[in-house]
Amino acid sequence: MLPKMQFGVMQRGVFEWHDDMRARFEELMEQARLLNGLGYDSGLTHEIFRR
Repeated sequence: MLPKMQFGVMQRGVFEWHDDMRARFEELMEQARLLNGLGYDSGLTHEIFRR
């Protein structure tokens, strides 16, 4: 029997230097909770800050 296939999502955060990081983080967490509820097995994120 083959192992179960797993699915994940890569979230990308590109933010301006002056963005409200607390608000952006909460948005990413809200997306992660939604993905979890949809049954995804994993989630990754990274952030880029632009000046």
